[in-house]
Amino acid sequence: MNLVVKELIDYFKSIFDNDPHLIAFFLCFSFLFIWLGNQIKQQQNDSSKKNDSLLDDRVRSCATILNEYRESQLNGNYSPFFKSVYDSLNVLDKKVANEAFSILESNIGEIEKGNHISKVISTRLKKYLNQKEDGNHVNNSLFSEFESIILSTFKIIHPYGISLTVLIGILLTVVVSSNSTSYPEMFIRILSLIFICCFILISIDLISEKKLSKSKFLQILLGFIFCTATLITSGLIFWIFAVLFIRTLIWIFMKNEDGMFN
Repeated sequence: MNLVVKELIDYFKSIFDNDPHLIAFFLCFSFLFIWLGNQIKQQQNDSSKKNDSLLDDRVRSCATILNEYRESQLNGNYSPFFKSVYDSLNVLDKKVANEAFSILESNIGEIEKGNHISKVISTRLKKYLNQKEDGNHVNNSLFSEFESIILSTFKIIHPYGISLTVLIGILLTVVVSSNSTSYPEMFIRILSLIFICCFILISIDLISEKKLSKSKFLQILLGFIFCTATLITSGLIFWIFAVLFIRTLIWIFMKNEDGMFN
């Protein structure tokens, strides 16, 4: 056993040419890679549980609102219905909450308010239920089983992929910083690296969740192209691409005020 361990150590040293600094760097990099991957995995698990709980709360809130609406139609008293809507604004997603609040604060009659709000809530409830069904749906076809295996494998390696991307991004940031001729140029290059990492991770998540539309693909592609251009150009060409990069970021943020995944 000791002989095997010794051979492994000797082989490991030979890979790095017996350079202690390179060996120390590799060990530190490996430790950070595993530690960061585990932290990200734990955060993703906690976030998934939180999202599932929030989705359940939203379904219950929508059901309560629609039930109060039916009661209001029967007895003509809309106060409990409006109260249930106000109480649910902090649970519903931002878009539907703003829409419902705008209707509540409008000057139209109670019956018309109730009709508009019930349509908004009914539409959103269908979306919530579809989300729950997508998360719990079981399909026994061979393709679905294969897809399930791929997605399960992806969920296992995904945190460590993020970890590796972050660490490589840090290393590239150091390299870019040392090659920049001014602080503004260094800032833009570092910002480009950060967004390249973000675009890669967002693309992977959108593909895995089947939410990568043509519009989002175009946004990510343009952002990625201009980010990359700021890293490989210099002089006047660099600043042209820097302006295009910043303008594209503003456009992407304006197009996705509610988030890339909505």
